Order: sequence, then C-alpha cells, then structure tokens
Amino acid sequence: MDTSDRKRLEKLQKEKKDAERRNKFTEVSELCNGIGEIFRKYGFFKEAIEEYNQDLSICETYNDTLGAAVACRMLSECYCDLGDFNKAIQLQKRYLSLARSMKNTVEEQRAWATIGRTYLFQAETDEGRTAYSKAEDAFIHALELCESMKNDLSHKEYMTMKARLFLNMGVVQTGRSNFQEFKNYMERCISIARTNGLAEELFRCQFLLADHYNLVGSSSAALQHIESAIKSALKMKDKHLLTDSYLLKFQICFEAGQYGVARHSLKKLVNIGFNDDRKLKKFYSIAQKSEIVQDKLTTLEKKSSDSENIKSLMKQYEMLADYSVDLSFYKLAIRYYLKVMCSHKISEMNNTACMAEMNNTACMAEMNNTACITQCQSKET
Repeated sequence: MDTSDRKRLEKLQKEKKDAERRNKFTEVSELCNGIGEIFRKYGFFKEAIEEYNQDLSICETYNDTLGAAVACRMLSECYCDLGDFNKAIQLQKRYLSLARSMKNTVEEQRAWATIGRTYLFQAETDEGRTAYSKAEDAFIHALELCESMKNDLSHKEYMTMKARLFLNMGVVQTGRSNFQEFKNYMERCISIARTNGLAEELFRCQFLLADHYNLVGSSSAALQHIESAIKSALKMKDKHLLTDSYLLKFQICFEAGQYGVARHSLKKLVNIGFNDDRKLKKFYSIAQKSEIVQDKLTTLEKKSSDSENIKSLMKQYEMLADYSVDLSFYKLAIRYYLKVMCSHKISEMNNTACMAEMNNTACMAEMNNTACITQCQSKET
C-alpha cells in the first residue's frame, strides 16, 4: 500500500471510531465508504465488504436510498473482483431497483452500465456466449438512458457516458469475434475522446486496438497503437497504465521477433518504478535467449534440408515454443509447435510428444483468450 494511502486509511479509521463514539452515524456511513474504497484498491476485498455492508446497514436504517444504492454498487464491485458474479449481479439489480424508486436516471444508467460490465467479466466463464448477449442488452439500456438525459447533463458528462458505452460495446464485439464492429465502436469512442479531452477513454481504446492487432498478427499496427497508448498514459502520469502498456509492448515486440525492442520496454518499466524484479529478470532473460535461438534459426534456414538440419531446426522451434509458454504467450507457442509438426521427417515419438505439448498449450490459450477484456474494460459510466 502506498504511504499516502496508508496514512489516509489510518486517518479515516481514526475519524470513524470518533464518529461512532459520538453516534454520528451519517458520518460513519461516509467514512465506511472511503475506507472500503482503499481496501478494495489494494485487494483487501473481505475488509472492503465489511465496510460497505456497514455503510449499507446505516443507510437503510436512516432511509438514505441513494446511499444504500451506492453501497450496493460498491459491494457488487467487490464480489465481481472475487469472481462471484451471481452475487454481484444480484446486488446490482437491487441497485437498479433503488435507482428507479428514486426516479434517478443518472444512477439507473450507471446501474445498467455496471451490470453490463459484470456480464463482460462473466463472459470469461463457460457462460461466455450468453453473458455477451446480456452485456450488450445492458449497455443498450444504458445508452438509451444516456440519450434521454442529453439535455440534463453537461456536454462533457454526456460525452463521457457515451464514449465509455461505445468502448464497452466494442469489447462485447471483440468477445463475439465481430472485429469490424469492434473497430467501428473504437473509432467512435476515439473521436469523442479526442474532441472532448477524455484521456482515459482514449487510452483504453488505443490499448484495446493494440491488443487486437497483435492477436491477429498485425504487429506494425499493434506497435502504432501501443505507442499512442504510451503517450496517453504519459500525459496522464499514470504509472499503472504505463506498466500495462510497456508489458503489452514487450509482448508485441517479442511475438514479432523484435527482441531488442522488447527488452527496451522492460528497461522502461524499471524507470517508472516497476518493482517486480523477479518478473523483469525472467522476461529479460527469455528475450535474450530467444534472440540467440532466432539467430541460430536464421543460419539453419540457409542450409540444406537434410535430416540433421531439419532436426536442428525443430529443436530451435521447440525452444521458442517453450519460452513462449514460460511467458504465457500461448498462441505464439502453438505457432512454433505447429512448425515442429510441419516437418514430415520428424520421428513418430517426437511427433506424439509435440502433439501433447501443443494440446496442453491450446488448453491454456483457451483459458486466457479473454484476458484483454478484463484488463481493459472501462470504468463504470
């Protein structure tokens, strides 16, 4: 926990004890919310849930409908972080019901957007196809409400809502492999973000586009978009977004065989204070070893196609596949394993072993195929 956040947490906890002693429960409610926010930020979800439950209980006791609605939303976010999507959606529907009871269109719109985001998270499970449809329906409801409030919101509030919804609708299309629709939504979001100075929304679009183009093997387009994302993160002075960007740039460059540039991205992480030395050393070492293997491959590919040379080639491809698995770049690993399989001169025993490795890697790739969705989703609108 950052020093500033730790000090703020201690201050809020002290103020909460004082407010409880004086029976100032409306103050306690506000302080619970602030304490819960810090706990959730650092992954202390059990502690955050305790704070938000106390907040909810106080709001219900004092008939604070808006406070209860917000507490339900915050609790749902914690359960979503824990992967308990059914509990999260149950709380979000209660949040929606409370918003409707107040005739609070802003909170109703936010509730639908939050429900949509939760279904996007749930799409990582076996319920993926159904969850994407439910997410789209929720976002459509949110977009309709956004349009209905156009004259009641400031121009920037309206555009921010709209940009985030376009961003999330784009994520839905990614999950459905409707890539042209995905790009259309990204372009609409980028246009709004640039016109209205929405830095975070612009960054998220750029990051998602970089990840998409990398997945489809267009490394030059992926690099162009990740460089744009890095510039946006630098302008915001956001270390977390910069960390994500440099890690994705490392992956793009590594998968494109640009190992020197990939290692340079890791050096940038050191400069911004990335403190996972073990991960950095591992990534840097694998990039170095992969470059050596690639140099050997270049030499071998120029030689004759005799049996021994083909075996040497296959060994180098297997090494690159194994390195890719070590980095969790499973689709890249499969490509290298397929190169091993392509050799009709490989022995039956090695062929079987390689097939087993490829099947295992394919399973891991399937489990990780929606990582970009959870990483890059927009915040609630």
